[in-house]
Amino acid sequence: MTRLRVLWLTAALLLPATRNTAQEAPQPERFTVTEVLAAGFLYTTTESERSDSSVRFEVDDGQGGTLTLTGGGTDTDALNLLREVTAADAAGLPQSVRHEYAAHTRTQLRLKPGESAAEQIYTGDGPLLGAVFTESWNGTAFARRLETAPRTSLGERPLELVHLLAVQRPRAHPLLPSAAVTVGESWTPATDEVLRLFERFARKAGDKPPEVTATCTLEKVEGEAAARQVHVAFSVEIKKLSPVASEATGAWKPGATLDLTWNGTLVVDLGQRFVAGESSILKATVSGEMSRENRWVPVTGSLTQKREASTARAVKPAKDPQEK
Repeated sequence: MTRLRVLWLTAALLLPATRNTAQEAPQPERFTVTEVLAAGFLYTTTESERSDSSVRFEVDDGQGGTLTLTGGGTDTDALNLLREVTAADAAGLPQSVRHEYAAHTRTQLRLKPGESAAEQIYTGDGPLLGAVFTESWNGTAFARRLETAPRTSLGERPLELVHLLAVQRPRAHPLLPSAAVTVGESWTPATDEVLRLFERFARKAGDKPPEVTATCTLEKVEGEAAARQVHVAFSVEIKKLSPVASEATGAWKPGATLDLTWNGTLVVDLGQRFVAGESSILKATVSGEMSRENRWVPVTGSLTQKREASTARAVKPAKDPQEK
């Protein structure tokens, strides 16, 4: 009996140790998906944008009834934006970023109410061409200063520029997560920061908070080592906003409402920590009364905006010492 016990103990010592595979299973890799523009580089964004709109008017037919008219249009924009970090804090986070619209062209087609064919009403310089402004952050405080007005025939302060300058931009990209995430993981971006992205279209309607639903998901990772890029899918829905005046619509009577959805994908360069691409579709619907010829006219309308953008980072060339 003693010999059997010794043999059993010897055999047990020779067997490989068993492992708790559940505890030692490899954990999915987590990725820090943030955008931090770095000093000493130029970020060049090439962007194309197409906006298709339709509108439906109800007007007095002169006989005590109403007449329904429809119209619409297409705006096609091509832009080239240069960004440069001009100041950073001790942690390397940008404190001041210079923006320059080096190129902007626009073509506009309009389908007037009651007509069947669209007419090209403008092609040429876009309203942001030549505009230069600086964005700066001091803690949570944000400021934007216009340095150079656009150099176009559309005026020094077109509505597009006015709306752009009014948007409060956070230092971090509002759709990207603050914590590391895995492939397939989803998160909810901050509602207030998402709303600020659309201040050029609409504002909060009085004291009533809009209804916001937003979800982002890390879909996939591509590339190896320093060339890795991640794809982030996003979906945003906002209801009960108040539309702002624009070149196309004019003023809206209080009580008008705007709802929108925004879906797309961001491509983030993990090694260089910037958004290298965006493909998105924004759809908006609006209803209310609009100012036309000094009276309020019932209107319903829709807008579909498709955006494609790509960004490249390059070392900023050294300044020529003879350059003034």
